[in-house]
Amino acid sequence: MIDDPTDILAQNDRKAELDELNRQEAILARNNIEWLMSTREGRRFMWGLLDRAGVYRVSGACDNTAFFINGERNVGAYYLTMISQHCEAEYALMLKEQKEDARHRQEQRRGN
Repeated sequence: MIDDPTDILAQNDRKAELDELNRQEAILARNNIEWLMSTREGRRFMWGLLDRAGVYRVSGACDNTAFFINGERNVGAYYLTMISQHCEAEYALMLKEQKEDARHRQEQRRGN
């Protein structure tokens, strides 16, 4: 369908439809991140994703590799933003669990 640039009512209707679709997609994304962060396994998965994306690392690269690294970090930053907007308490819990898990792994390596 070709939009008629003079049909303002049709354009407004289409914009309203797109706005509603965007609103529904945002609700679905929020529900998904809340669901994922509601379990220890989900938080562990998200920690791994954020770690793999490099959101907690500083890139010192000054070449084409920097574009790739920053692209990965950008994906991680998207998820970190979602978490901070919708799952603040679960984010704090995820950090606490990660710290406990790291301490447990370190103790296992030492044989304790």
